[in-house]
Amino acid sequence: MNDEDPLLKQLRRGDHITVTVWRDYTTAVTKDGVTQESSDTPEGLPEFQTAFALDLLAVGGYGSYAGATAIRHARQRSLPGPVALWGRWTVGAVLASLPAGIVGYETATGPVAVVLLWLVLLPVVWLMVEGRERHNRGRHSRRPAPGRTADTAAWLRYLQGRS
Repeated sequence: MNDEDPLLKQLRRGDHITVTVWRDYTTAVTKDGVTQESSDTPEGLPEFQTAFALDLLAVGGYGSYAGATAIRHARQRSLPGPVALWGRWTVGAVLASLPAGIVGYETATGPVAVVLLWLVLLPVVWLMVEGRERHNRGRHSRRPAPGRTADTAAWLRYLQGRS
């Protein structure tokens, strides 16, 4: 029982108390109009449960997409670029659920606030991933290294990205 002055320490044998029970959990004890609530409830932490459910939703959606794409492109032996992009979006969605769950827990606003904050964070995460994708030219976009007989200036231009 979470309270600065525990009611249970003041109880004596024969005291008349009221115990509030919900689904076999004692949620509150009342004596003479003073109620002490318990943190022991069958609800658990609904904010974190909601955040975990959002993680499962994102991962399950991506897994379905990636699986269907892998089956369609099985003969090519490689996955198209959007599969990797959606994978990064999924990781971002999972990471966005963490602050949403923490804020929902700390503010005691409940699962609805967790979902709403997660939905607000998703476009931010997706814009960050898109920004990285635009600046990422890919691993095969760079020209081959100069040959062994190339002079120092050619190597410097290559290392500086000027070809």
